[in-house]
Order: sequence, then C-alpha cells, then structure tokens
Amino acid sequence: MQAHDTHDTTEGIIKYACHWQQSVLRTCETADKVLAVRNTLWQQGLIGAAADGTGFGNVSSAVSLDEALELAPDMAERVQSRYHAGRRCFLVTGSQTGREAVLGVSGLALVLEWSLAANELVCAGPVRASSESLTHAALYEADSRIGGVVHVHAPWYWEHWPEDAPCTAADILYGTPAMGYEIQKIWRETGGALAGVVCMGGHRDGLLAWGPTVEQAMDRLLTMLARIEQDYSLH
Repeated sequence: MQAHDTHDTTEGIIKYACHWQQSVLRTCETADKVLAVRNTLWQQGLIGAAADGTGFGNVSSAVSLDEALELAPDMAERVQSRYHAGRRCFLVTGSQTGREAVLGVSGLALVLEWSLAANELVCAGPVRASSESLTHAALYEADSRIGGVVHVHAPWYWEHWPEDAPCTAADILYGTPAMGYEIQKIWRETGGALAGVVCMGGHRDGLLAWGPTVEQAMDRLLTMLARIEQDYSLH
C-alpha cells in the first residue's frame, strides 16, 4: 500500500481564499449530469458526511460558454472575458453538501476563476465551491480535454490501494495548492492521461478520478474499485 495513515483535522474546511458571489444558478444539461453522478456516488456511500456532520466528497464538470451564461446570466461579462481568453469555468458541488441525500442545483457553485499560485478561487452560486475545488481546477488547467472530476472517500479501498497505482505524497494535504500541483505532476507522469484515478496519500480515505466527462470520471473510479476488490479476493 502506498498511502499512509495520516489524518487532517481540518477536514472539509476551505483552505484557499474563496471569493464568493452569492447568487441563484439556473439549471442546464451539465448541471443535471453533475447532480446525477453526485447522487449516485452518495447512494454508494462514496460521498456523504462523517459522524460529526462534516461533509466529504465532491463532483465537478467543465461547462461550455453557452452553459456558463445560462447558469449565471448576471456574471455574463466575467464569464465571456474568461472564455475569450481561452480558459474555462466549471461547475462543482458546494462546500458541506455531503450530508444531503439528494442534491439539487441549489447545492452547486460555478467556479469563474482560480489561481493555484495565489491559492485563491472565485465562484458564484447559492453555496461556496467545495474545499477541494482547487484540485479539480488543477486538472482542468492541465488538459482542456478533461471534462469531469470526482473526489470520494473510500476507506477500505484507500487502505488496499495497489502498489502500482498512482498515489500522492503523504505530506500533501487536501485543498492546498500543493495537492493541485501534485495531481498535475501525476497527470504528466501518466503521459497526460485523459482518464485516471489517484489515491490521496495525505488525505485519509480520499480518492480522485477524472475523465473526458463527469460520467466517465465516475466510471474510471468504479472500475478501479472493482479491480481492488478482485485483487483482494485473489489473495
């Protein structure tokens, strides 16, 4: 096992500078997909809340310019400026929404801008973006083909993570620029893989997966979990 038994007592707390514009988000096709994947993972116990109520797990998807404008028409000027500069926005489940069995659009945030170097993020919506949003952003920044990211907690699978599978360093905590850079490093080391899954060695129970769509990111994760189960059954 490559992961180490570390524990971050600040679980669920936003560690970046969050510039949040509270607003109502409208729905769109991508929002429906993000919510469907999130609610599926919640049903499987991979997203949820700890005994103390602290939420865990999050799901995101890149959105097109038209969808970003549809989601947040009051942010039109800012959104258009970003896309004209060749960058994207993404939709992510909100901070501390893990306890909700069925999440709706009121539990989403639209990430408008971010900077790993400055450790800050700008978002709009009914709730603040998830505490792991900078890590999601790091993948969208690394490869424009990546369209979806999922982050879950899976204790048994984290404990039985294969030695030959990617794992972040044990001293890198969740929600930090260091985690974002580490994920980008792993992405590069895997040849710029369009789909992948990583164990977060310094974030107990945390697993992160990405893919060209949010549904494919979930499928990549579930495929790895099935592999771990099979490997374990053979020993």
